[in-house]
Amino acid sequence: MTFKSFLIMEKVTALDSQTGELKETELTQEVTIMDPKALNEVSELASQLGSMKKGVSLTTTYKEFNKSGDKARGVFVGMKTLNKKEGEKLIALPAVGWMEETGEIFVNAGSNLVSQLAGIPQYTPIEIEFIKEEKAGAGKVKVYKVSLLNAA
Repeated sequence: MTFKSFLIMEKVTALDSQTGELKETELTQEVTIMDPKALNEVSELASQLGSMKKGVSLTTTYKEFNKSGDKARGVFVGMKTLNKKEGEKLIALPAVGWMEETGEIFVNAGSNLVSQLAGIPQYTPIEIEFIKEEKAGAGKVKVYKVSLLNAA
């Protein structure tokens, strides 16, 4: 689909999802014009929304493992960076992501888990099991067992 933007600015209105009322905002946007063919394709898809079923969520959820024996099974979707605010600084934390059978994508930044999955190819089926938490220097580290899953 082709979109063209022009430097003509227009005000953005907001639709209140509860009252249905349109309100003017402080936002502006460039006028965007779609070619007629693309506009028809979007219109056709929009007309089918009522009969479509929900697919995979694009939102990730942090999954915390707290009890020894907690497990998660999923397809490893790769490495990701999470940001943790410490004072005025943002600290980048490497993390891993996996999609579970429900279609939900989870992430975890446990250093032990990240190091075990660092060399695993993306889209590999895995099982993560939380083993225990150990003291490490001034802090703690969570220990995980990661197993590769094979088709039955």
